[in-house]
Amino acid sequence: MHHSFLTASGIYVLTFSLENLLLKGEFSQVNTIRYLNYWLKSIKYHSPGASLMLIGTHLDSVKESVSDLQKEMSHVDNILGMIVYPKLQVGKEAIKMKGAIDAANDFAKTLDEQGGTVTDRKLNVLQDDKRLFFAVDLSGSNNKTVEAVRKKLDESAPKQEYFAKSVPAKWMKFLDLMITDGHNWIEASKVKACAAETLKGSDDIEKETVQALDLLHELGYIIHITNLKSYKGCVITNPHWLVDATTKIMYNEDVKKFDDDQAAKAGLSEDVKNGLKKGLISRNLLEFLWGEQDVGFFLKFLEQNLLMCRWGFDKDKKKPNYIVPSLVPRMNSRVDGPDSIDKSELKAYFTFGNYLTLGVFERLVCQVIQSTLSGFPESKAPKIYAGYSHHYLGDDFEFALRRENNFIVCSVLSSKKAPIKCVTRLLKMFQKLGDLLGKGFSVNTSLIVDKEYVEYSQVKAKKMAPWY
Repeated sequence: MHHSFLTASGIYVLTFSLENLLLKGEFSQVNTIRYLNYWLKSIKYHSPGASLMLIGTHLDSVKESVSDLQKEMSHVDNILGMIVYPKLQVGKEAIKMKGAIDAANDFAKTLDEQGGTVTDRKLNVLQDDKRLFFAVDLSGSNNKTVEAVRKKLDESAPKQEYFAKSVPAKWMKFLDLMITDGHNWIEASKVKACAAETLKGSDDIEKETVQALDLLHELGYIIHITNLKSYKGCVITNPHWLVDATTKIMYNEDVKKFDDDQAAKAGLSEDVKNGLKKGLISRNLLEFLWGEQDVGFFLKFLEQNLLMCRWGFDKDKKKPNYIVPSLVPRMNSRVDGPDSIDKSELKAYFTFGNYLTLGVFERLVCQVIQSTLSGFPESKAPKIYAGYSHHYLGDDFEFALRRENNFIVCSVLSSKKAPIKCVTRLLKMFQKLGDLLGKGFSVNTSLIVDKEYVEYSQVKAKKMAPWY
């Protein structure tokens, strides 16, 4: 969802915990590195050329726990450098699950060999005088570390390319007229009417309308919807409204943007539990969270963004549920049993260049569920977990999907038709994902043949067994 809000016109502030990175053991360290890797790559992909500031918090805890603070700060700098400038990594793996500090030191050695200067046109990192990041202590008032961050932001903002962009007065009138409509979003026909009134005299009013909307979207005033069938050409005039509405369903037990008591009074306690435990959200809960007036818009918007989809496998069809794959729990092997990926040698591997599989996997799951309901409505219900899913397309195919850091693997468990057709179906779904996520999204597909990786196109051209 966040890709709707990332543009090149802005300074992004990415915070992380120095305490988690340095003091809480390997598990916390690896998770922090994954978190940083995810957001850095997301900003690079969706906001090429944007400026970024990295801020490490909990400096006070680190100060109290280490004997050589500067040495630890250098470790952090090396880890960040490895993620920000991946082309300088030593070895094949981006971030090793073990020995992250050793890998970071290898990066530092590479930097020294290259003269210590690195540039990356896709990301402009605002650095302090010595490091890639700002270490911040939030424990007291009148804090010099916080003041250093504020000073750097104040110095950097006027230097940004977008800062010098001037917005024509009539374009601002166009924006004002859309906003004064009083709604959080307006339909494409209303957008055209506002343009006709404020852009009079234009040589090409349609072209100028698109130019104005593109710039206003780029500067963050609006969200211009261009990639969703039902709402193409519509404008969200209050982006915060979309954020608030989305985070009401992307909740967990620690952070819920609604009152449990109010949900209980509405008779929705069980619905809330289903959301937390199974990732299933009822229509009644959605109306409670969003209001009856907006629920139709949000349902279509999130379904077409493949962030949720209708769950049509319940016996009671009168009470529809929607599944949000980002909410489902992890598989518990003691309760749910092991996953089924390794039960078959019919495996396909999908890689995405620099694109991360987080978000891609969940959207793929939504598409598979939609395809099942439309083409095979009598199928068994799929099993959906965080990073793993097990699907049935009628009797034609049974297959499992699993997300890894840099790829998604599909294992065809049984099939009445040629197994290659299952892979082809998934590739068509990835094509739709590319239309949704924008330029730069690409899929490379390899299939296992005689324990070797063979490109999909080659398997198809030669009709290689066991896929045919």
